[in-house]
Amino acid sequence: METVLQLPDLLTPILQHFRVLPPNSDSDSGDNYPHFWRDALTSNQEKRTTLYRLALTNKAISQIALPILWSTLGGVAPLLGLIPGAEFSAAHGTWALNRGPLCEKDLLRFEQAARMVKHITILTKAGPRWGFQFKPFSDGQSFIFFEISRSLGNRPLLPSLQSLCVDACCDYASLLLVNTLKHVDISSARLEDEATPAVQELLSLLPTRAPLLEELYICCALSEGNLRDVLSLEYLQKLTLDFEESLWPVNHQKRHQFLKDLDARLPRLRKLDLGTLLEDNDHKISPWLEPGLVNYHFPSLENLAFSGGDDYLAKVLLRLRGVGLKSLVFLNSEPHSGVRHLAVDEAEAQEIEKFSAYKAMLILGEQHFRTLTRLEINGLRTENFHPGDLDPLFRISGMKHLDFHYARNVQIDDELISKMASSWPHLETLRLYSDPTSTCPTLASIEMFARHCPNLRRLSLDLDPGVVPLEDTQTILPLKHLTLFSVLSDARIGDDDRVSAIAKFLSKCFPALMFAFVEPSWDTQQAFGELGTWSSVFDRVLQDKDAKITERLRNVFSPPQTFPKIDFVIADGVGGSFSIPL
Repeated sequence: METVLQLPDLLTPILQHFRVLPPNSDSDSGDNYPHFWRDALTSNQEKRTTLYRLALTNKAISQIALPILWSTLGGVAPLLGLIPGAEFSAAHGTWALNRGPLCEKDLLRFEQAARMVKHITILTKAGPRWGFQFKPFSDGQSFIFFEISRSLGNRPLLPSLQSLCVDACCDYASLLLVNTLKHVDISSARLEDEATPAVQELLSLLPTRAPLLEELYICCALSEGNLRDVLSLEYLQKLTLDFEESLWPVNHQKRHQFLKDLDARLPRLRKLDLGTLLEDNDHKISPWLEPGLVNYHFPSLENLAFSGGDDYLAKVLLRLRGVGLKSLVFLNSEPHSGVRHLAVDEAEAQEIEKFSAYKAMLILGEQHFRTLTRLEINGLRTENFHPGDLDPLFRISGMKHLDFHYARNVQIDDELISKMASSWPHLETLRLYSDPTSTCPTLASIEMFARHCPNLRRLSLDLDPGVVPLEDTQTILPLKHLTLFSVLSDARIGDDDRVSAIAKFLSKCFPALMFAFVEPSWDTQQAFGELGTWSSVFDRVLQDKDAKITERLRNVFSPPQTFPKIDFVIADGVGGSFSIPL
């Protein structure tokens, strides 16, 4: 057994299972749909503790475990604890030196560990995105890093660093820049009206200190000069701009020019999340998006996410001729603000109709968009959403993820489900709800997905429980990989016998199910958890599941009815770096 434990090829894959993934990893960012990753059910603290205990049992394990433990840090404390004279003040929440200047000997252990650090997250305040509670760094905390930097001379603090996630208020973040950096994430706990000096300095140094940077996430105010800094990152492949529309440092015309500059100067961009770049309640950007004015090329673009008005999706798609998109995420900002619809004149109404959701679907069904594997539209106006709108999408045979969020389509029936299932054999996630005043597909339609879409993992669909083949559950064809199921309407099912029968049917259909739930509803009249409803069915289905996992998923997908915003990221720069309720 001792000999077996000394084989690195055997030990490394086992211990890598306990590796803490950095915030920018694919499994955390949402590339791995549907909305959660199994590995996330184990907390980072549990992983670290397990790996630490394993490292204490055997020298061979320790040699492999230490680099894994040090590779991803959630703060600076482990590093600063290696420096003689560095002490942490619980009262102030900061580190400080209680001795004179550092010498090279004092930093031997620090440098040894620092060479193993590849990903680090530095939070200075309570952040809505990360959900941690931290006190602000004081000047003493900054001083210790400047002192370390002075003692190291020209040597970088973290020479192997690949990923840096930092708060916008951290004034020593620029000291951590190194030419090995591939990912930088700058976020602010509270969105300041103007760019902080720390952010301006950090972004201005990226082109020279991290020239090979490939991924940049910005969730804070920045300056006009910082926009030029972004355009200087010629190796950038992924850009996410995730901040409020009011924080843009330039007017609408310059914002549109910035979009054109991104196209012209960053040819390697594969994933682009424009965030609120095209949002404007005054409707000033829309005329510049008219077809035929300027076409966007983006030669490498695969994933695009943006938000805007009703007509913006169709207009942008018309200008993306020749781009082989794989993922498209659009947030319609107008239904939420209501600003533009309070006074829509006839001309403007015609404009919206001319570039309607159906027009966008028609464009997506054209040849050059048939490379799409993911389409996500949040905020689609329900009154304009009909079954026929989906017909052009059936030409996209490689569709894997289709998500219309809370939009309700009218007259979804078994025939439409059959057409969807047969058109999209690679489908992995589907969220498409029904208008409660219209028809719904029956429970029997689940079998159509089982026959044609064996890889389906999430299904969110309002179903009519009135007709279901309950007599012989042994002949049911199951969806073996489906882990999430949800409905939007907590409709009345019937008496207890009916609830039990449907629960038994769903259990047979979804043998791998981890969680079933009723989506949070913005309808204040809808009651949750009443007897004889879908909630009762799901309680029966989940009663034999792992209670710990069920509770964790309940906190993610079924929040309290106060409906707080859930920052559970489902998409990265492609798709969705929007923090949206699930």
